[in-house]
Amino acid sequence: MSIWHLISVHPDYRRTGIAIQFVEALIGVARKEGKKVIHLDVLADNIPSEKLYLKAGFQLVKELVIHYDDIGDQAAKVMECQL
Repeated sequence: MSIWHLISVHPDYRRTGIAIQFVEALIGVARKEGKKVIHLDVLADNIPSEKLYLKAGFQLVKELVIHYDDIGDQAAKVMECQL
């Protein structure tokens, strides 16, 4: 099992295309490791990230409330990419 936690792009590099390259590279690593699916959660109000994941081939699986130790209960979306 692989766990990726809190992936982000520095504000100076947003809207440069690096985020999609990064996500595609992570998908490539997962494929190389023989993974079959990637699940991730994205905060419900994080529309730019949701659009990025959809562009990279993820699909919305469900919406729920997730408890994060640092920020508490948050509305989130679980997304999935079949590899």
